[in-house]
Amino acid sequence: DLVPIANPATIELLMDLAILIKNPKSTEPIYPLVVVKDDEGAKEKIAANSKMLERAVRHASATDNQVQIVSRVDLNVAGGIARAIKELMITEVVIGWNGHTSARDRVFGSVLDNLLERSRQMILVSKIVQPLNLVKKIVVVLPHHAELETGFGRWVRTIINLSRQTGANVAFFGPESALEHLRRLVKNARHAIAATYALFDDWEDFLVLGREVGVDDLFLIISSRRDSVSHNKHLDDVPKKLAKHFQAVSFVIVYPEQHADSVVMTTQLDKQ
Repeated sequence: DLVPIANPATIELLMDLAILIKNPKSTEPIYPLVVVKDDEGAKEKIAANSKMLERAVRHASATDNQVQIVSRVDLNVAGGIARAIKELMITEVVIGWNGHTSARDRVFGSVLDNLLERSRQMILVSKIVQPLNLVKKIVVVLPHHAELETGFGRWVRTIINLSRQTGANVAFFGPESALEHLRRLVKNARHAIAATYALFDDWEDFLVLGREVGVDDLFLIISSRRDSVSHNKHLDDVPKKLAKHFQAVSFVIVYPEQHADSVVMTTQLDKQ
């Protein structure tokens, strides 16, 4: 797990998510990461962030997870994260998002959009508003052709891990073809979870899912990059709708990997 740190207020919440999605059998450490821009004050900025990193280390260590601090100096934050992903062979990136977009033509903002373009790993864009051990239900919605993505199996395993670790039931919503593949994967998983399956394929009416998600639930939206097989034009509007209509709900937007590798990276970019 690699955790780029930006907002001290959400360090523990994002670290918890990284811990919960991690394969319990994995011996890989969690990597808290700080990326600063390459300018005259770079060294001072890294030193100033050391307390945040130490806090992340203490929090993860309390759960018996190994932690390895990583610092990067780069011309831009997205470039620093992309370089760390490559060097550490990261496969899963957990990123904090503050719910603000910076321009009409961007899905999130410059850093997140650039990272999505630069990397092919699974990225979980997260806005967690309450401790994950309080989650009562995990609501997952997936688009048409989600089962055709290279990373389909990885995000399904991630949700299975989340369900096992939190004890929360899972409610899946999606088109029948994707749900059929999903049922098979969940049924054949090594560890059973309590799951329900319901049809949903009208992304124009995305807000209707608000009836299914309570403040004690975790809402996972399986999205996709613009050049991938499961992408549709409505997916790019989902972050704005979440930020506007689901402010009291913890949510994660998942961008499935588009090639295979291994390890987990947690990135926190709430203030970028």
